[in-house]
Amino acid sequence: MKKKKTRLSYLILLSMLATTGVIFASIASKSGSNESDNNKNKMELEAHVRFLAHDDRGGRFPGTPGYTAAAEYVGAKLKEYGLEGFFKDEKGRDSFFQAVPMQHFKYGDGNSIKVKSPKGEKVFINLKDYYIESPGTGGSRTITGTPVFIGCGIHEPGVWDDFAGLDIKGKPVFLMQFFPPKKNGEHVLPKDLRQKYAYGFPSLYKYPAILEKGASCIINVLWDTQVGRWEHFQVLSHLFSLRPVPPYGAEWQYVMPFPEVTASKAMIDYFFADKPFDPIKQEGIYNSIEFNDYEMTIKLDATGERVNSDNVVGMVRGTDPGLKNTYIALGAHLDHLGTFNGQVFNGANDDASGCAALLKVAEELAKHPPKRSVIFAFFTGEETTLSGSLYFVENCPVPLNQVKTFINVDEVGGKNGDNSPMIIDANAYPTSGTQIEEIMKTAGKHLDKVELKINQTVSKPYRIDWIDQYSFLKKGIPCICVGTTPSTGDDWHTPADDVEKIDFEHLHQVARYLHALVLELANR
Repeated sequence: MKKKKTRLSYLILLSMLATTGVIFASIASKSGSNESDNNKNKMELEAHVRFLAHDDRGGRFPGTPGYTAAAEYVGAKLKEYGLEGFFKDEKGRDSFFQAVPMQHFKYGDGNSIKVKSPKGEKVFINLKDYYIESPGTGGSRTITGTPVFIGCGIHEPGVWDDFAGLDIKGKPVFLMQFFPPKKNGEHVLPKDLRQKYAYGFPSLYKYPAILEKGASCIINVLWDTQVGRWEHFQVLSHLFSLRPVPPYGAEWQYVMPFPEVTASKAMIDYFFADKPFDPIKQEGIYNSIEFNDYEMTIKLDATGERVNSDNVVGMVRGTDPGLKNTYIALGAHLDHLGTFNGQVFNGANDDASGCAALLKVAEELAKHPPKRSVIFAFFTGEETTLSGSLYFVENCPVPLNQVKTFINVDEVGGKNGDNSPMIIDANAYPTSGTQIEEIMKTAGKHLDKVELKINQTVSKPYRIDWIDQYSFLKKGIPCICVGTTPSTGDDWHTPADDVEKIDFEHLHQVARYLHALVLELANR
């Protein structure tokens, strides 16, 4: 009996050593122990980022040839590494590709907003004075009506009602962001309602009342800190030309059946310069306003077409008979902002870096699979309302209750030439000292050149509905978000987010951490 116990202890020890060996092998090795492997890994990471963030990819906008080339590259790498395709094609064969349906709108030259008022006649020009967030159902049409300012557009009977005494049927409405400002230093809404309306625009919770009361168009008002970035918003407005096909759109980008535009400061000033309340600064208690002496004519020229853009997903099959049908999922978004006015938004940090890190971890795990199966997901449409991840969770080939944790990896390239300490930011959802956070810390013990920062003061779920992990949180799946400090900062969502800005030593450290983190999660 004693010999059997000794043998069992020996086998357990061997198993522990094997797991530890995997953690410190190749990608996760201490930097001083195998420098040639480290250099090889960094070169491979750089090769991935350079391909995905090359000008030839055109900014990887969903539904474009550049995005397709990026998706095919990732699919080919997953196949090369020996991963299984996560889907089935039309012939029942394993496939890495999941087509996500989208609607692409193209705008003609006939878009304008004209106003007749006591001040005279004024024509506002698309992409100069405003931009179109949503064409509604599309098509060419003309909307005419008296505009109305509905404040924050909140309808909470017995507490706050921005629609009291107003008739907005068939009229365009100016909509302010968030919730009403304080009155005499005190909030006018209770905390739960402030949280409900805490996100900017558009807001799912504001739409039902606006729709029910029959508005013909929403005109969103920027707030004070956004005004100075109007040119940035103009450049990114082309993102709104690509919309998810319902019901796979993020709630805060719900597509209304009528148009929605965002107005510049110049356009807002035209209407509010002589009014007692400035909706941009949002200072003081406002009153709803009917612009009875104004007539607004909105001309919309938009045509829509269906396009498909692929999620790319592979799997490393687990080794444990009892655990291989449970999963740890990692995700990064493969898409970026495309090309605008001849400038390519390459998105090297956002998020070619995250995709490269996932590819490296996939390569290593395929060599030494853990007990649980591991899903590697490269999502389309993150920049355009989380279309890819939302579609994935609604059409996942395995039961979602078997996905034990989702790890979202976004903007992990660091910043080349920055002398600041390298830091990995990791957030757990939900928080409060969960077991996941302890696992995150344990995985961080394998790092030597980078500091792990576990952020326990992360945003509430209603403030992260623009990140892929939100799609998984909605389904009750615990999530970890991994990013880095420093990031590319001012280069975010600009054409300056290029490969030259990436710190590949930093990216290598992130890949090491992800490798160790997955092993901790997948072997328990």
